[in-house]
Amino acid sequence: MINELKREGILLFNKGKNKTSFQAINEKKKKINIKKIGHSGTLDSNATGLLVVGLGKSTKLLKYFIHKSKSYSAQIYFGLQTETDDSAGLVINRYNGFIDLKNIKNELKKFKGKIQQIPPDYSSIHVNGVRSYKLALKKIKPDLKARTVEIYNYKIISFKYPVLTVNINCSSGTYIRSLARDLGTFTGYFAYLFSLKRTKIDFFNIKKSYTIDEISHGDYKIISPFNACKDFIPIEIKEEFIEKLKNGVPVSENWFKKKQNIKKDNDLLYKIHFRKNLLAILKYNNGNFIYDLVY
Repeated sequence: MINELKREGILLFNKGKNKTSFQAINEKKKKINIKKIGHSGTLDSNATGLLVVGLGKSTKLLKYFIHKSKSYSAQIYFGLQTETDDSAGLVINRYNGFIDLKNIKNELKKFKGKIQQIPPDYSSIHVNGVRSYKLALKKIKPDLKARTVEIYNYKIISFKYPVLTVNINCSSGTYIRSLARDLGTFTGYFAYLFSLKRTKIDFFNIKKSYTIDEISHGDYKIISPFNACKDFIPIEIKEEFIEKLKNGVPVSENWFKKKQNIKKDNDLLYKIHFRKNLLAILKYNNGNFIYDLVY
């Protein structure tokens, strides 16, 4: 069981295969006996790897991690295309010729940077109020629009015919299934995503995550709310102004402890704390600090 001192913060969870993110989180919720839990960034049922999980009040912080960059280790199988663009679907196209790694490398280069990508038919995106996969299951072709995503970097790890293993760092919203499908189309070989593991979300790393078994046995550490907001500018507040802050009273810089070199920028977020206990997230706008979240 999770103890009272561990009811808030961020827990890095290593999701197993054949469970949706919701199922995996719900299982963990029961294991650690906590009422409020949520995650940032869904993984497909067949995918494994990192989920950033908020516990208790820290579910409020998840909105700051949803749009962060993601890193994956992907295996792409060439020579076949499936209806789901992964190993779960029926084969709909085959290529029986030679698969040339040089051709794959040349075509993969075209995906680096900002690209237009159409999500898989079997996805959770809403199409006229209906989940895309529900239409696909009824053999109705979903009208999915192309979206701008970005592949920041990739690194080919190996090619064991006909499977390419590649590490990918990309923007939030990128479908690696679509990348596999489109790479298969560009090369003329057809392809689907054979396996996928998410290894990073921003600075959160799978190396510091925990499986459901480890969590069940209490073998895990939780990242404090203050430390989870790693890139936010810290500002410590004087103790006598904590209640005003919690009550949403307009912020005065007189509340801040002295001798803090605070960089003021409209594009930055500020974590307000007392002795590294997170109290609020502020923005800076038109010369004033304004609330974004009261913790």
